[in-house]
Amino acid sequence: MKLRRLCTGLLWLVIPLLFTGCGGGSKSAPPSGSITINPTTYSWSVSAANPIEAKLEPVVITVKDAAGIPLGNDRVIVSLDLSQGTSTNVMMGLILADPTTGQPTGSVLTAPVALFTSNSGTIDLWVDMATGGKLVYTGTLFAYSGSIEGTAVFSVTCTAYGTTTC
Repeated sequence: MKLRRLCTGLLWLVIPLLFTGCGGGSKSAPPSGSITINPTTYSWSVSAANPIEAKLEPVVITVKDAAGIPLGNDRVIVSLDLSQGTSTNVMMGLILADPTTGQPTGSVLTAPVALFTSNSGTIDLWVDMATGGKLVYTGTLFAYSGSIEGTAVFSVTCTAYGTTTC
């Protein structure tokens, strides 16, 4: 009798674990889908005489299926990578947008990061890059879901000012 109760108790613990991987949850876009990032390119041109400071640009990542229907709750891996040969002492990051105001939340994400699309198939972010001084560099924003990807390029350029050259 005690053995039977023990086995029954263990079954009640094990059965829910068997079903945790079934149904619901996030998905990845089908291979025939698309990921778009808006804007696809953005550049800050700042004077060499300006102090180094952060500049932000809002970004919207949209995931759709082959029919062009937005995919909600789609898992997207997002990263922002410096171009080859760029000094590692520049600052570049991603910040989530507040869902109600659209403004940056203030928390820089550690990329790559897994994010999920809203019901409208979008992810709202801000790209944060250091500008000013003599900084010149490029970063590429990558968004992957399943086997599809989207990219956008962000760059910082330097313009000479007076006796301060780039």
